[in-house]
Amino acid sequence: MPTFSAKFKAKSRLSEWVKPNSEFYQSDNYTANGIHIPSITTWLLGNLVLNSYAYSKLKIELENYGEFLETNCEGNPYYIFNTLKIIPDDFIDENKTKEKIESGIYMGLEDLAFKDIDSSDYMIFKTNADKLAYLYCTEKFVDLVKTMNLTGLKFSEILCQA
Repeated sequence: MPTFSAKFKAKSRLSEWVKPNSEFYQSDNYTANGIHIPSITTWLLGNLVLNSYAYSKLKIELENYGEFLETNCEGNPYYIFNTLKIIPDDFIDENKTKEKIESGIYMGLEDLAFKDIDSSDYMIFKTNADKLAYLYCTEKFVDLVKTMNLTGLKFSEILCQA
């Protein structure tokens, strides 16, 4: 993949994708006992990776929001979900969103607030406010993951007006 970049930036990669081999590794800050391979987790900053079970459960729900890129992980099929949905800038509450600037360098967002979001149009998405770096979702996605007993994601709430 000569044009590959780990920064997917919400651009399609499907036409040039070559299924890579990958593996899980135990980071230095891993604290659980034993090995726990998640059914769904994040890879490549702002993308999901799903095992076959998670893929079979979420494929239909997610296919309108991005594309699935197959990878082989430790001999098993996994699917990187490349999110292509970008929320419009006018959905960001600029009064409550603050950039983190250190020594004149953009370091991400300190706070991010969204206006009311229609979960049918934006169940999972990225935003230009953080340079398309992170992945965001609505309660609908959180509920799907919990209902299907998928492991590996930790959700944190950000500001959202009702």
